[in-house]
Amino acid sequence: MEPRIAKLDKIECAGYLLKTSMTEVGANNPIPAFWGEIMADGRYQALRNIPRTPEAGCFGDYGVCIMLNDDDMDYVIAMALEDGVDVPSDWHRCTIPAGDYAVFETTLPNLGNTWGYSIEWMEKNGYTIAHYVSFEYYDERMSNPDPTQQTIDIYIPIIERKLKK
Repeated sequence: MEPRIAKLDKIECAGYLLKTSMTEVGANNPIPAFWGEIMADGRYQALRNIPRTPEAGCFGDYGVCIMLNDDDMDYVIAMALEDGVDVPSDWHRCTIPAGDYAVFETTLPNLGNTWGYSIEWMEKNGYTIAHYVSFEYYDERMSNPDPTQQTIDIYIPIIERKLKK
């Protein structure tokens, strides 16, 4: 499960916000239920209707994790935006910063384990987290009828650790 390294430009996104915490995610993860709610009540279709930028590869869905401190986090189900696009006032805007990302390909059932493995991989390979915005990218690979084969990419912002002398 070795990641690939990708250099990304800044991505502006907008979507629906869930305020949660790592404690809550670890105990009774509210994120899958939040996705279900967004899909069922029509908000997901509204997201799919916004203008997106094909040059940036922005036709998938984003699950943006924004760490606010050691425990609290915002999770945004979002789409990337074209420049200057207006969005409804109840949408949450967020920015995925430019930089280097370790990209871990995983399946939906292994999503949680892959997040855990990413931390181990960084420690073992001389990387640290560059900033506190990471994301899941969902594209056409999620349309596989077999849920065990539905594939997602997890993007973790990285920088090489400075070696102590």
